[in-house]
Amino acid sequence: MFAGTTLEGTDVNGLMSEVLPFLSILRPKDTFYDTVSRNLEEALADRDDLRRHGERMSFVLAEDFEDVNGMARQVGLAAQLVDADFLAITGDLTFGGKPIESYIIDTLNYYSKDRPVYFAPGLHDTEAIVQAARSRGWHVADGRTRTLGGLTLLAAADPRISLIGDFDVGDVLRDPDVDIDRFIADTTDEACATRPDFVILHDHLLGQEIAASGCQRVAVLDGRSYEFLGPRRVATSDGGHAYELTNGSAGGHVSTEPDPGNIQHPARFAILTYTPTRQHAAYAVVTVFPDASVTVSPKASLHTPYAEIDAQ
Repeated sequence: MFAGTTLEGTDVNGLMSEVLPFLSILRPKDTFYDTVSRNLEEALADRDDLRRHGERMSFVLAEDFEDVNGMARQVGLAAQLVDADFLAITGDLTFGGKPIESYIIDTLNYYSKDRPVYFAPGLHDTEAIVQAARSRGWHVADGRTRTLGGLTLLAAADPRISLIGDFDVGDVLRDPDVDIDRFIADTTDEACATRPDFVILHDHLLGQEIAASGCQRVAVLDGRSYEFLGPRRVATSDGGHAYELTNGSAGGHVSTEPDPGNIQHPARFAILTYTPTRQHAAYAVVTVFPDASVTVSPKASLHTPYAEIDAQ
């Protein structure tokens, strides 16, 4: 923020060190993210395998922007470039959950050309952010299964809200009557009653327990992991197995420290395709690096561990 002023190089700590990252959104990071966008367009130019085509659907899965507006731009642009049917956002759009941070919703809408967004709020997504998303036409998780073209999707909001935006520690319940155990039970009951193709939520630890029911037809999609974990097999209670895909940070975060500017670490999100009649799902990983380069992994079955395609 102080670059080019008499305060350049000033070390800021205490309360102001928490406030200034929010104010830094007023200073555009256009040059870096313009370069990223050009590289993303080039990386996806010949990827017909990721575009929706005929019965094959396509959607973009991302989370943990925490105010990195430039990466929200890339996620929206990727949805546009592959002509995605929708975007699935599994939480933590913002850091503090303040109304001023809702600009990130507009960014996603603008670059995706107003494609439908299904949003499973995370811990950092306060009621102010949830209401802002609703007011802009997003489909906010209500714990019920919905039909989206040829697939069915159950989206569930994390039962907790972080107090970090009020410079406090810990969490409070989103609904005083719904704790973690109740959330897992209710979401599992809905999945077993409706058998959705996908379940989306924020926290992979909760997602693993829901996946263990085996009631989703294809996979549980979640996050709350700085590292992209990709698909993993989960043992089910009947002795079988199910799949859970855990996303990484689309904001390139490796900690909860606010950092809304140019990414300092690789930022990742996924593009998924799904053919409903065959119940066949596949994914590819988009990685944006701090030098503005972009890679898109080969597409692989949702049964293929990320380590296998990352090595290619």
